[in-house]
Amino acid sequence: MSRSGTTITINGIHPSAINGAVKKIQKYREKTLIDKINKTMGDICARFTEVASEAFGSSVAFSQTKVGDFAYEITAFSPDGRVLVTFLEFGTGYYADPTHEYADDVDFNVYPGSWSEEHANTWFKWLQAGKDPAKYPYNHEPRRGMLKGMEAARKYVESMAKRIK
Repeated sequence: MSRSGTTITINGIHPSAINGAVKKIQKYREKTLIDKINKTMGDICARFTEVASEAFGSSVAFSQTKVGDFAYEITAFSPDGRVLVTFLEFGTGYYADPTHEYADDVDFNVYPGSWSEEHANTWFKWLQAGKDPAKYPYNHEPRRGMLKGMEAARKYVESMAKRIK
């Protein structure tokens, strides 16, 4: 029996050749395949963070943690603690984006002025004063780094799947 790459060849159909091939398959499954899947998961996470970092810039850093068999968690955070990643993702003030794909998946409201309602109520005061919502001083357009990262990760997986078909 010889092994070339991920191909296992059985030289004959006698029991020792078949048993040898089964052992090689088990070894491959237990070690090599697991290593390849974990490397692939790492590559997917790297693609996600690469694209998300491009959208967020240096305001956001990422950490990656293995949380289970073939399961990884990516955490986005502000290195200096001064920026809320959610503000960068969804936007703020006039530009807060309630149509964002993940807006319904977070545990806070996403719409223009939503953050302000639970804090200093500056959005409401701004509007009550008759000021232009587009000139609200806390307006920030969404950068959508997490959304862009997820889209890039999906495309990466789709591309890999096409290559191995």
